[in-house]
Amino acid sequence: MSQSLTGTCLCASIHFTLPPTPPIKTMACYCHDCRKNSGGPYQTNAMYPASSVEISDTRSTLKSYTIHNTSSGSPKEKLFCGECGCMLFTKPGHYKGEMVVVKTGMLDGDGMERLGLQAELFTRDRPGFCRPLEGCKQIETMPGK
Repeated sequence: MSQSLTGTCLCASIHFTLPPTPPIKTMACYCHDCRKNSGGPYQTNAMYPASSVEISDTRSTLKSYTIHNTSSGSPKEKLFCGECGCMLFTKPGHYKGEMVVVKTGMLDGDGMERLGLQAELFTRDRPGFCRPLEGCKQIETMPGK
């Protein structure tokens, strides 16, 4: 990647900028929480160091909700727009605030395409009507579990 990526929530109250460096990892996740959050069979994500993601919330609409009973076994803080309800970021508890997972569907233009996907997580929970995504590493649960 040679340039930064940008994104917003649906109402554009919250803007964010990702660095021009590649994310630590990109993934599609089929865990129960991601499926509930996305309203679909999976959610697409990119992980970055939290310090590298610039967030602008000039109308103070960014809200959070912590899920304690998760598929990964660690709590995670979900960050969303309190105005339009769009889920934007997750802060997994086991990273102690040092990492942020960006919901790539919120990226502008071809941002999601430019990032691509490296892995699929919680494939054991993948719905039968979904097939493995070409070129993605298949991981049954959470890496390291």
